[in-house]
Amino acid sequence: PRAWSPLIQSSASGGLSIAALVAGFDALDVHRYSLQVGYDTNLLVPEATLNYSNRALGAVWSVTGSSRLQGVSQLLYQREDSVGVSLSLFRPLTEALINPSISWAWERVQAYDRDSGNLTQKLFQVPQVRAALDYANTDTSRQSVLTEEGFRGAIGHQWSLFPDRTGHELLWAQNHYFHLGGHTVLWPHWQVAVSDANSVQLEGRRNQLVDSFPGFSFDQLVMRGYPQQVYTGLRNAAVASLDLRFPIRRVEQGWSTYPLFFELLQGLAFAETSWIGAPGAKPVALPAWGAGIRGDWVVMNYVPLVTAVEYHQGTEKARGGKSELFFELRLGGLSF
Repeated sequence: PRAWSPLIQSSASGGLSIAALVAGFDALDVHRYSLQVGYDTNLLVPEATLNYSNRALGAVWSVTGSSRLQGVSQLLYQREDSVGVSLSLFRPLTEALINPSISWAWERVQAYDRDSGNLTQKLFQVPQVRAALDYANTDTSRQSVLTEEGFRGAIGHQWSLFPDRTGHELLWAQNHYFHLGGHTVLWPHWQVAVSDANSVQLEGRRNQLVDSFPGFSFDQLVMRGYPQQVYTGLRNAAVASLDLRFPIRRVEQGWSTYPLFFELLQGLAFAETSWIGAPGAKPVALPAWGAGIRGDWVVMNYVPLVTAVEYHQGTEKARGGKSELFFELRLGGLSF
């Protein structure tokens, strides 16, 4: 093990999530793993996530597994269980890189009664096959707050193998970086997800201290300014953002022999619009804007940590847009 940490944070159920995290890799960096096990004190249910990867055969083989809370209401909560394997063929070029990958995953989402804990509904249980291509041609520096020039993106296709049919989900994510001088970066970026199975989900910030923004995938995008809002059963969704990142102070200071190093204090501002498209309805726009301050740290000599104080404003109040000032911890980790 190279790093471990206890985690105590607020959970989506209104209680506490008490967890422990351990991560590591071997001396030759052939094997990498991370394991997180937690317990929700309000719902009295466990959660766990496991990641393992192997680089011994000229490619990256990965195995993942998780069982976690996906959504909580006053009467029900949902649990998502998943396992998966993937093969990634990372190929650096002269000035760029491409990373084709293929994966198989099995997912199950079930709803439980919040009071009794009894299973009430099996929402879906489906194997999935994914093919994706990540590509990048970027420039950066040790002093940068973000990638400073170039572009990065991903395109992919997911086949959801339902018992009576095959569903198709498409994802396109694109990032462009423009250096404005003094390590200030203008960052336009967008994600688009389309599904003929009406399985796309658009989610806002979760009610938790650590990693409160979920990641985006073939059937899930993330929006700002609409905390604790989840739109499900969408045919398509898109998020377009314009971010400005700039350095405030490069600290580069540690404290004695403690495994905590403060690298950088940076500022940010953004404007963003999300769109949701439900079957038989016109697309709905959800604009937002905000600003904040972030601190970049390294803990345990390996693990990146971001502390953030941000203000977000969603302008469509009828659809859950709010003025929100929040503090967040964003844990990085080993790249799998």
